[in-house]
Amino acid sequence: MDNLSNGTVLICKNGHLVTPEYGSDDIPEKFCSKCGDEMINSCLKCGSKIKGTPISRKHPFS
Repeated sequence: MDNLSNGTVLICKNGHLVTPEYGSDDIPEKFCSKCGDEMINSCLKCGSKIKGTPISRKHPFS
């Protein structure tokens, strides 16, 4: 069985996707390069992290 986990998505408030798998709580870019709006990695309403695509933590050659 694969060891799957979800990274955290980094998006702007207008919905521009910066990365589908962001693994840190720090936001490296404060503003979107496309529209200039603020970057977020958690829900503005409830504070939950925005889940990204499932990624395997298993080494590919194991």
